[in-house]
Amino acid sequence: MRGPRPQAGRHLRISHRLPWPYDQQYGGLRYEYVALGEGISWTPVQVLGTVPVEADGSAHFQVPVDTSVYFQLLDENFMELRRMRSFISFQPGETRGCVGCHESKSVAPPPKAGLMATAREPSIPTPPPGVSAR
Repeated sequence: MRGPRPQAGRHLRISHRLPWPYDQQYGGLRYEYVALGEGISWTPVQVLGTVPVEADGSAHFQVPVDTSVYFQLLDENFMELRRMRSFISFQPGETRGCVGCHESKSVAPPPKAGLMATAREPSIPTPPPGVSAR
C-alpha cells in the first residue's frame, strides 16, 4: 500500500454498519437538518473490536457470521492508517484469506509458508473499553 509503511500496521479494527431502520438510539441524523449543513449523510457503525497484526503483516481472527464487516488498519496508538471501503460477510464455518485490497484478483498469490499469525489460534476481536462483547 502507498502511504504508511507496511510495518506501521499493528491492529485491525473490525466494524459493521448498523442495519436499517435507524432511530434516535442508533442514529437518525440522516433524516434531520444539521447545523453543520444540509445533505450530511452518515451511517452509524458498531465497532466489534480489534485484533493484532503480526510483525510480518499477517492477522488471523474470527468475525461474526452473517454480519457485513469491514476493517481498519491501525497503528500502535490505535490511530487509523487505512480503511476498507467495502464490506465482507461470512457464512458459518467459512474460512477466507486476503492478499490485499489492490492485489490482482485474477492471479493467485505465491504461497507464503510460515506466516506468523497462522501459527496461533485465531484472535477474537477485543471490544473497545466500556463495550461488552457481542
